[in-house]
Amino acid sequence: MTNTLISIGPSHYCEKSRWALDLSELSFNEQLHVPFFHVSAVKRAGGTRTTPVLQTESQTLADSEAISRWIQEQPNSHWKPYGNDEKQVSAIQSMETE
Repeated sequence: MTNTLISIGPSHYCEKSRWALDLSELSFNEQLHVPFFHVSAVKRAGGTRTTPVLQTESQTLADSEAISRWIQEQPNSHWKPYGNDEKQVSAIQSMETE
């Protein structure tokens, strides 16, 4: 199964996830939806109402932060959103949740 990113056009959160997936060189397909009409696609995928949502083989990730953390954990990712130093990763992730 290919990873599927469900997104809407005018969203900086969707852009963040799209860029992170592009930079990581992990394969994905994008389903781009018009705002408001995206809700049914998001709910079918296992999300609530918001985008982005990433469907992977094993899980559904329902926001850009969860998607970035998933990319960070992938061993075949060519780019790590939080860097490679464990101290740096921890510091960035803690700031992101504040």
